[in-house]
Amino acid sequence: MLLAIAAGGGEIEPLHIGEIFLLEAGGGALLGFVGGWIAVRLMQSIDHYPVEILLSLALVTGLYAVALALHMSGPIAVVVAGLLVGNRGQRTAMSEETKTYLFHFWEVIDELLNSVLFLLIGL
Repeated sequence: MLLAIAAGGGEIEPLHIGEIFLLEAGGGALLGFVGGWIAVRLMQSIDHYPVEILLSLALVTGLYAVALALHMSGPIAVVVAGLLVGNRGQRTAMSEETKTYLFHFWEVIDELLNSVLFLLIGL
C-alpha cells in the first residue's frame, strides 16, 4: 500500500486495504493450520525421529514458499503450523524420543539464527 501511495498509483480505498490484509493474515493462518494438520497426521503414522525432523523442516520451508507464491503471509503460516505441531503433535503424534530430538534440533536452529541476527546487527 505504501509503495502504491508513494508511486502515485491511483486511489487507495480502505476496503481494498482490508481485503489485502485479510488475504495476507487470514490466508496465511489458514494455510498454516492446514499444513500443520497434515504434518501432524503424517507424524502420527511415523515413529522414526530423523524422518519427523526432516518433515518439520520440509513443512517450514515448503509452507513459506507456498505462502509467498499465493501472496499470503509466510511468517504467519509457519508460526501457526509450528504451534499446531508443537502442541497437538507433541501430545498425539510424537514418542518421547522424537520429542527430545525434534525440540533439541529446533533449539539449535534458534540459537544459530539468533547468533547470525546479532552478528548482522553488529555489522
